[in-house]
Amino acid sequence: MQPSAPPAMRYYRHILIGILLLAFGLRMYRLGYQSLRGDEGITYVYSLRPLAELFEIMRVTSPHPPVYYTSIHGWMTLAGNTEFALRFLSVVAGVLLVASMAAIGRMIWDARLGLLAAALVALNPYQIFYAQDARSYPLVTLLGVLSTISLWQALRTGAWRYWVAYGLTTLLGIYTHYYAFFIVVFQGLFVTWDWRRRRSFPWQYATIGLVVVVLFLPWISYSWGLLTGYRGMAETTGVVGSIWRPLMAFTGGQLLSSQFAWINAVAFLPLLVLGTVGLWQERRLAALLTVLYLTVPLIGVYVASRFRPIFNERYLMVASPAFYLLIAAALLWIIKSRKVWHTTIPLLLVMALLATGVLALSNHYFNSQFAKSPPWRDVMDDSADQARPGEALIYTSPRPTLPYYNQERRPASL
Repeated sequence: MQPSAPPAMRYYRHILIGILLLAFGLRMYRLGYQSLRGDEGITYVYSLRPLAELFEIMRVTSPHPPVYYTSIHGWMTLAGNTEFALRFLSVVAGVLLVASMAAIGRMIWDARLGLLAAALVALNPYQIFYAQDARSYPLVTLLGVLSTISLWQALRTGAWRYWVAYGLTTLLGIYTHYYAFFIVVFQGLFVTWDWRRRRSFPWQYATIGLVVVVLFLPWISYSWGLLTGYRGMAETTGVVGSIWRPLMAFTGGQLLSSQFAWINAVAFLPLLVLGTVGLWQERRLAALLTVLYLTVPLIGVYVASRFRPIFNERYLMVASPAFYLLIAAALLWIIKSRKVWHTTIPLLLVMALLATGVLALSNHYFNSQFAKSPPWRDVMDDSADQARPGEALIYTSPRPTLPYYNQERRPASL
């Protein structure tokens, strides 16, 4: 008589559906409540333009590839340009990211790892914040996971359908955000290691890579002047900051006061180490994939920021899936361990992370001190209430959110 499967296996689909519904609810909750922040206003202003003008903006002004802006351009035609509508595509990408985490976790270890990773992303304040943000970060992160899943399956099976899927998701990723190139670099390192291990070069990888390069060259040629002349508008940070700050952000530290952010720091580092060790013991190839997935973008952005101020925690969302996979691996190790002295401290760390996570979510939804932007909607409503016939409103700030709210969300030439 064969032993019965663990409950997580017997009810895998039901649990996953529950996680996805929870993820959707948390991302839809108060979706249009906060005013647009500056970058969201830029999304609106740029995407409002005719396509020819939008492409010209991306050629000379905005250092972003075209997939996201053109998607929002088409979406606004269908759904309008309210805060809710502008952010909804990020909600969809965020929920699909949760589903993709279940898939990649199941692929590299087992279904329990996938469910744990999906639950972590579903509940994570950092992921929820950007899933309620009208920018491309959830979409490029999703495409990075789908690209990695396709590559793993292609290397394992050699089937062309996976190689084609890898090429398509990779191409969409780099056409969505330039930081997707860090995912391509980590994947290249993984393929190189796998090639040396197998002593057989995957020529399909080279073929698909060449096709992707050829298909991306027109955009590089089109936007070359901006890419080479762009001086950066973010930050430059040191080695410690370039690693520490994204890892803190991944746990929701940006939505916590400093003392609670430090509790997060104390809690997640041991779990990150435990997850890495546990995954290495169980699935060395999976551990290598995950560690490269996390570290290569962090190192790459640090190196790039030595030349231009282009560091920001939100740009490194592309590396966050690996972080949650390692934390999920630590949780799975705790679940599988039957020795109390092995699990007591890790469980206390998990409880600390859960507590600070709830606090971070509460701050995101309800605490104005952690709002993503000033209450521009209220400011402009108050200005409208006090306006008198014949008066004019003169903007002295370049913030695109001000004309957005002054127009009462009606398209206009700005």
